[in-house]
Amino acid sequence: QNEQYSSMAAGLTGLYLGDSISEASNYKGWPGEMAEHYGINGYNVSVGGRTLANDGIYSELANAPSGVEFDFVMLNGGVNDFWSAVTVGNVTAEGTTTFDTTTPIGGLEKLFYTITSRYPNAEVFYILNYVPAWSTFQKNAWLNEFVPQAKEACQKWGVHCLDLVNNADF
Repeated sequence: QNEQYSSMAAGLTGLYLGDSISEASNYKGWPGEMAEHYGINGYNVSVGGRTLANDGIYSELANAPSGVEFDFVMLNGGVNDFWSAVTVGNVTAEGTTTFDTTTPIGGLEKLFYTITSRYPNAEVFYILNYVPAWSTFQKNAWLNEFVPQAKEACQKWGVHCLDLVNNADF
């Protein structure tokens, strides 16, 4: 089965944005695994500790190579926002291009808007990360607010969402 996926993915070019989960070390982690096992050419500009809020992950776009036609952009983020329990925010009305980037949802929407504008031919994916086993009830309440807003933002911007919080698929 991996051979089938490998042949389908071989030669694709992806851009990875996110926090330490996608940064990994020495270009491994899931971006490196995708390159190694599926033959995907990838550019990983992720930086550990970054948040969706306050243009943290958004600032990584400045490190994306220019002149590259990406087949997909894969974004992960929200864990550092989760730890800081910053206000979640709300998805904006259709047609809005100004976002409250002090919130993770505003930051996520700004990323989606920019990525879909800059790379109109790329498939865009967002990974909603798992719930850490050691999280507290209060933090789970934050996730209960964040997850539906993030999914709504994905739907609004036509972004594929992999929901690892609820063990769901694309």
